[in-house]
Amino acid sequence: RDLYTPGETVLVTGSLGIAARLANEALGVPLATVNLQPVALASVVSPPLFPTVRMRSWWPHWLRRLAYAFGGRFVMDPRIGPPLNAFRQELGLPPVRNIWFWKDSPQLVLNLFPEWY
Repeated sequence: RDLYTPGETVLVTGSLGIAARLANEALGVPLATVNLQPVALASVVSPPLFPTVRMRSWWPHWLRRLAYAFGGRFVMDPRIGPPLNAFRQELGLPPVRNIWFWKDSPQLVLNLFPEWY
């Protein structure tokens, strides 16, 4: 808060910069999320390759969306949601769900990796 100068400060964060996303929401600091690898993108057209879970090329898009929803609801949200939402409450912010999609800047997302990657 002390370093934020309205009209001059902009935050730039990686794909899991939850603290920057909180500052964006709580203080209104402009935010850009920078993804340096495609695994940060939840694409049903060209899904990323996770080390332990692989979406198959023959899966229909609805099944890929369901896989993302399952991972968010039963993997990411239960682990990150309780402490994140407790802190959000301290900041006077409402709780969030679907953290995988909430984490990115609502203003700007930059994907800075070559197409072959």
